[in-house]
Amino acid sequence: IEMANDDKPDMNKCTTSSSSGSTTTVENSSQEDGTSSSSSSLSSFGTARTPWYGTTFVLLAEVMGTGILSLPYTAVTLGWTSTMIMLPTFAYLAYISSTFISYVQQQYPHIKSYSDAATEFVNVQFGTFTNICMLLNWGSLAIYYLVAASDAIGGLMGTDDGRFGCQINRTILAALLFLIPCQIRDFHGISKVLSAPSFMAIVVAVFIVLISTIVQQHEGNENTVFADETAGGPIVGTDGFSFISAIASIVFAYQGQSIFFELIAEMKDGSQFPKSTMVAYLIMFLAYGTTIVIAYGSQGVNTPGFLPDVLEQGSASAIAVNALTLFHLVVAYVIAVQPLHVWFHKTFRPSTLYHNTWTGTRDCFIITFSFMVFG
Repeated sequence: IEMANDDKPDMNKCTTSSSSGSTTTVENSSQEDGTSSSSSSLSSFGTARTPWYGTTFVLLAEVMGTGILSLPYTAVTLGWTSTMIMLPTFAYLAYISSTFISYVQQQYPHIKSYSDAATEFVNVQFGTFTNICMLLNWGSLAIYYLVAASDAIGGLMGTDDGRFGCQINRTILAALLFLIPCQIRDFHGISKVLSAPSFMAIVVAVFIVLISTIVQQHEGNENTVFADETAGGPIVGTDGFSFISAIASIVFAYQGQSIFFELIAEMKDGSQFPKSTMVAYLIMFLAYGTTIVIAYGSQGVNTPGFLPDVLEQGSASAIAVNALTLFHLVVAYVIAVQPLHVWFHKTFRPSTLYHNTWTGTRDCFIITFSFMVFG
């Protein structure tokens, strides 16, 4: 009987074998009442639980934003030939960069950021430098989205109003709009709630603008031939700076690499990240190409720098486009600064970073609010 009891497995322990052949005994943390003794305050925030298509929508929501509304003007500077060569080229290069980063993360699973990679492959000092650069990049993007949202509010409410005619008031309102969705604490939550609606918002906004562009062309002159006022190459008088600036606009339209490592870290299967980016950048290329062809072909050299400028101010279509653009900018801001907020939380309150408690929620709010005020 004693021997049988000795051989009987202990239900409070489990034995696992490692790849090296060693065994590890782990105590079962179950309590007598059947509940786990691990703290219920720990949540799945920040863990690998985002499917590949969720990551695709996050990329589309963050990358394919207001840049699409400025791209037709780049065709005015570059002409058809250069534009149509560079659009697929930079889309492919963005995809290739994602495969490189995915490979690095698969080979070195402990690498979760660019600073981790810099530390691993160079040294600690370069890792620190890289971390500072990434923080500045995320912070600069936050400023860009804040200013763009302020402009969208001006287009929505009108700048003649005394309250919203002031840039400071519009910026404060934009910051308040950002604050609530910033309480979503990981990319998985963003992918479930915000990314797909944001993508659809910018698609609908572009559709409204393109329809208005076509209608204006026919109303202005019914005899106008499509693409009659366009050029195959750069327009006369284009200098080197303008040419390079137009190319940079196309590069920026595909810019999402700053959050690649962080996105991979939260995927169920990080090896599928190239699949996510391939689908995302293919959709972007098709959307960008279609927008440029219709807008530049219709407006020609008269294509505005920001496509919604073709809409009559105060019209129903202008209000709808500004509202949709504002919603998209709010979501894009939340995605762009997500790694920055995580870094602040990890630096100043690491004990509550991924805790689903009142304390964790409070710390998240304090950090995001403080960044709005002082950042």
